[in-house]
Amino acid sequence: GGFRGLEFSRGELMILAATILWSLENVMSKKILDHIDSEMVMMARMGIGSAILLVMSIFIAPHDLLELRNIDIQQWFWLGITSVSLFGYVYTWYKALKLEKLTTIAVILTISPLITNLLSAVFLGNKITPLSLIHLGILILGTLLFMLAKNEDNKSADTDFVIE
Repeated sequence: GGFRGLEFSRGELMILAATILWSLENVMSKKILDHIDSEMVMMARMGIGSAILLVMSIFIAPHDLLELRNIDIQQWFWLGITSVSLFGYVYTWYKALKLEKLTTIAVILTISPLITNLLSAVFLGNKITPLSLIHLGILILGTLLFMLAKNEDNKSADTDFVIE
């Protein structure tokens, strides 16, 4: 447990790199959204990201890419569900990012383990342990406290700058 189990293997370094790149993407996107519609930014992100993934797949694992010819109707169904879900997530993310501060939007992602645990329980049969419920409760409480504090800050800011 703790940091003793942490090793800087290839996987951990990839996670660290992905986190840094995700952060940079969102800071850059927030700046870009001051001048461009969220739909345009979202389509560019999805289009460029898809193109990069396709090119990488062609060079790194072309045989895996060819396996797409062999997937059945159920796999196409789940691919469609996943694609629509990703589109919905990215669409709402960029809409929210245009309207709100990045720090506020990012805090909402802290509840993602709740969704992951629920989906894992429903689809994979994983058990939700009492300890994981405590962890999830702390995450939800922290998110709510942050949102309440932000709401109070907005209320006080609104009353401080009333122009009559």
